Amino acid sequence: GTPYTWWVGKGNEKHFYWGGSGPGVQKCSCGIEHNCINPKHQCNCDADQKQ
Repeated sequence: GTPYTWWVGKGNEKHFYWGGSGPGVQKCSCGIEHNCINPKHQCNCDADQKQ
């Protein structure tokens, strides 16, 4: 889907990937390793759980 968050690199460019992932993947490391707290999501922050 459409990413709603990103981080800004030193060249002021937007990046849509997170630690343990790479450009264009749009998953966190738990999504790549298939161990997110909710398997319907590719990042734990998307699960909207209070943990």
